[in-house]
Amino acid sequence: MFWGAAALLGGIMTAICAAAGRTEVPSGGGNTVLLLAGSAVCVILTRLILRCGGKHSVTVRLILDGRSCEFAALCDSGNLVREPLSSRPVILADRSVLRTVVPELCRGGAVPERIPDRLSSRIRLIPVNGALGGGMLTGFSADSVAIVSGGCERACDALVAVSSGGGDFFGGFPANVPAVLV
Repeated sequence: MFWGAAALLGGIMTAICAAAGRTEVPSGGGNTVLLLAGSAVCVILTRLILRCGGKHSVTVRLILDGRSCEFAALCDSGNLVREPLSSRPVILADRSVLRTVVPELCRGGAVPERIPDRLSSRIRLIPVNGALGGGMLTGFSADSVAIVSGGCERACDALVAVSSGGGDFFGGFPANVPAVLV
């Protein structure tokens, strides 16, 4: 971030000097006005870029054993969670949106006391480590997972992990989708 801001400021200062007809960028303290003008332009450009970025959301549709659900999710480039054996990306979803598909996994702690036969071959334990610490999430492999973004639906090969974080950890959304899936 620092190097990017410094390069942007240097480029703006060079452009201002070129527009003023100077051949070299001033390095002395006598050109405070040019330095302040360049800094102000950098601040304005940074705010515009950050404002345009915003939160990008998608809709996730999943089906498991004839049961289906659909929910909104935050598209997050910081979600790097992968299942260790297959290296498949993992969608983190709050229990509240998965109750219709996997009610057995949405009851208690991270690992259910009893795994039903219909899920026994689909369950995956997924280690996670983040800013709030580490732990294990219970994930599952659905029959189909699709991401809907901009009116276009695309099937994806991802696991879904049951989380109790919800909107508090997912920027107000009930789920978090890795950006590589979008």
